[in-house]
Amino acid sequence: APIPALLKMLESPSIEARYGACQALAALRKRGAPAVDALRKILAERDLWLRIKAAEALAAIASGRLSSVELVKSCLARIAETDGAINAWAFMDEGAALAQAAECDRIRIAGLATGPLHGIPVALKDIIDTAKMPTQRGSVIFEGRQTDHVARLVELLREAGAVVMGKTVTTEFAFVHANETRNPHNPDHTPGG
Repeated sequence: APIPALLKMLESPSIEARYGACQALAALRKRGAPAVDALRKILAERDLWLRIKAAEALAAIASGRLSSVELVKSCLARIAETDGAINAWAFMDEGAALAQAAECDRIRIAGLATGPLHGIPVALKDIIDTAKMPTQRGSVIFEGRQTDHVARLVELLREAGAVVMGKTVTTEFAFVHANETRNPHNPDHTPGG
């Protein structure tokens, strides 16, 4: 599809149109099409990339129009593209996120009960204890800290079907000493101000 058509699709209120445009962009990128760089710049300026609401994603996953694996892969691609400048992630396990997403898809395809966040990727602040992920609390004191404890919040998210992708950077103890994370709208600032 030509660039104006892709832009129109990305701005559409229809999740199918936006998802189709994202798939077309991925195909163009694989082919190394020169128009992709221009289109990516336009998208970045207009902040349209991955513009999908959680409720829309839930409906698309429930109907089978979108898989959780596809959604998580899209998120991972966007994170890979932007996190070098933003530094928002303290820990991410792509393999575990994709495995959780695949399990969500398997459950949906099998017709089993799904939760209110089924297949939706989430991030946890690095102050929330999660087994199999470090919880460093933004402090060198806790660097590399692993626990077997799982916070009730994490249990509830998983029961609801959410895909836990990893941990986001926090100020030390979620209270003091700013960190290296930049505000994506103004890199001269932290997300907090």
